[in-house]
Amino acid sequence: MRIARLLGLKQSPVFPRTPAAILLALVVATVGLALWGSARAQSASLLQGTTSSQASSAKSVSPSQSAPSTKNVPVQVRSLTIQSNDLPESDRAEIVQAYTGGTYPLEELMERIRFNLSDRGYAKARAGILQPTAAPAGQPPQAVDVSAHVSAGAKYTLSKIEIRGNQAIPFEEILQQFPIHPGELFNATAIGKGLDNVKKLYASKGYLQFGAIPRPQFDEVRHTITLILDISEGEATKR
Repeated sequence: MRIARLLGLKQSPVFPRTPAAILLALVVATVGLALWGSARAQSASLLQGTTSSQASSAKSVSPSQSAPSTKNVPVQVRSLTIQSNDLPESDRAEIVQAYTGGTYPLEELMERIRFNLSDRGYAKARAGILQPTAAPAGQPPQAVDVSAHVSAGAKYTLSKIEIRGNQAIPFEEILQQFPIHPGELFNATAIGKGLDNVKKLYASKGYLQFGAIPRPQFDEVRHTITLILDISEGEATKR
């Protein structure tokens, strides 16, 4: 600068060192903020997309959706195999014949087998599915081979029927409504029909609020059942 003044040369304007440094710092800061803001926006957008994708992925593999319940999906019983250590072969063959070829949800099929066993005197029988554990994929009903395990237990006979709480209708008339008699094998369907007949009998006499609670009492020594019927007649409807 001094040599230039001696030679009479004009100098290009020069910024002082401190203001120039400040200006440079501002420029760098401004550019840096702009770049940081852009990067942050892109990161936020990417993060949001990733989160949505993860949520969607988690939603698609949630247990309730990836493993839907199939117990109520009807299947056609192509064949039925019953494994049991105490069910006689004659009863086994008749039950297999009764349900082979039918279409039922697996849970309902087990209930039907248990009910069938109770109609044969096996009042405490248990039954469960061994195979398949779920209905196959595809449009129901699908033909499947079903394997079930049955624990029949002892056979029970009906010892007697006790009626309690009846006043409007004699005991003998109520007892006549049951298509099962003492000394016969316990039969759940027959008991159900009897209860329905008793309800209709009371309704025919104006007792529309009739109620009955059946209570079986088991004799595990004699393998007999005493059916106690607690009746609540209610008020008769005036005609």
